[in-house]
Amino acid sequence: VVEAVTLAAANKPFEVFYYPRASTPEFCIKASSVRAAMRIQWCSGMRFKMAFETEDASRISWFMGTIASVHTLM
Repeated sequence: VVEAVTLAAANKPFEVFYYPRASTPEFCIKASSVRAAMRIQWCSGMRFKMAFETEDASRISWFMGTIASVHTLM
């Protein structure tokens, strides 16, 4: 996954192989979600909340935090 992230950050093609579970892995995100996030003017100090599944996929938990800094990768 680290290699894929590095290639993606450099705007290069990448591949990710995974063994599917009953649900979508955390690193696979709907294109509509990405487009919606790109329309937001993210800035330091903004609060965020992100859903994620537990290891056994039995429930949804939440990461919550504050954005410390924003950098453009392109």
